[in-house]
Amino acid sequence: MNEEMEQAEMATIGAMLFEPERVVPYSHNRMMLKASAWSQQHNQIIVQAIYDMMDKAMVVDTLTVSDYLGRQGDLERVGGSMYLNRCMDAMPSSAHAEYYLDMVRQGFIKERIIGVCAEISGETATADRGDELLKNIPAKFAEIIDEVIHEKTKKDILTELYADWELAKAGGERKKGLLTPWGELNKMISGVEAGLVILAGRPSQGKTTIEGCISLFNAQNGKKVGRIGLDMTDKMILARNVVYTAGVSLPKLAYGYAGESQMEQVKEAIKEIQDLPMWLNTRDRELRSICTWARMIKARHGLDLLTIDYVQQVQVRETKRGWNENQEITFVLQVLKALAFELEIPIIVLSQLSREVEKNERTPRLSDLRGSGSLEQDAAVVIFVYKDEKEAETKETKQRRPMWVDVMKHQNGETGKIPMWFLPHYFRFDEADEAFTI
Repeated sequence: MNEEMEQAEMATIGAMLFEPERVVPYSHNRMMLKASAWSQQHNQIIVQAIYDMMDKAMVVDTLTVSDYLGRQGDLERVGGSMYLNRCMDAMPSSAHAEYYLDMVRQGFIKERIIGVCAEISGETATADRGDELLKNIPAKFAEIIDEVIHEKTKKDILTELYADWELAKAGGERKKGLLTPWGELNKMISGVEAGLVILAGRPSQGKTTIEGCISLFNAQNGKKVGRIGLDMTDKMILARNVVYTAGVSLPKLAYGYAGESQMEQVKEAIKEIQDLPMWLNTRDRELRSICTWARMIKARHGLDLLTIDYVQQVQVRETKRGWNENQEITFVLQVLKALAFELEIPIIVLSQLSREVEKNERTPRLSDLRGSGSLEQDAAVVIFVYKDEKEAETKETKQRRPMWVDVMKHQNGETGKIPMWFLPHYFRFDEADEAFTI
């Protein structure tokens, strides 16, 4: 075992000892890591002891685990209390426990694969018939998959479903996805659930502002948000967040017209935003790099929402000769959809609408999604943002525009239009007091 993996195994134990109520259930129940996933026998003994103690509702810390191991006759085998203290020292921060645990899991998988390959190599040297040997190979690797992928049974899923419905009937909190800042949209889609969500519009029609509002709202409510910005810099994204939070016009700030009280509001907004659980990535443009970054954030910090602005800008390393834009975007969406379910989070992907909407001066439809029919097919929810041209003739000003936020597709519920005001100088959307003429 290399030094890095050794430190990771010790760090996981240190995190379990420091914050057992959070780290142990994550390791044992969510990641389904058995003690055998740790490569060193003394670490396996310690982890199993911690698991057993938690199952018995015992207090877990360095002293109690030392005492438990001593009574089991295992304390000296693991290096004594001194080794437990070393594990605590090896943990830079328990906040990174998920990252260390994922390192242990990945190391365990690789070791199991190496072992199976060695076993196959040995059998190959003595086998009389290659076809018989070949038949047994899939089963050997299937055993590894069974060890590391623990799927819920139909009974488990149905039991959870009924418990949710029973809780709702009793007046408890209804299960829903991540909320948005707008009550009417939340009612219509019941929040943003795990899966792929498409947010589409023509340039300068507010789709990026909608994404920013949803991301900031969730980060302000303690959700962990990752944002891939392919069309803006970090500075541009954060400037929009600041003026939204402060309620101060960006042109006023940019041209030096803001008053002292407004500058104070901006300073307070900056203090709030700088500590939010929100991570920006305007560097990675290639699909696999984006996925790797999202997995890293999930492992290190946790991740509740990922947004990508926008899909037509994502680069694909696997592009095959002769692929057109439709085929590339189809591939991107399939990978992102799989990532959403892997990480169990919603991924909001922004998309442009085709120019046909403006050319023909009509309301956009699903076929106007630019680049691929997969944008419609793969998404659980498709939301369009566009200006109400008729209302704009009499009601649009420099400060606000009448807009529709139109849920065009909703896999599990309602669709429909929601009237809103777009405040471009403040990068925000507000619900309209009354519906526009449809």
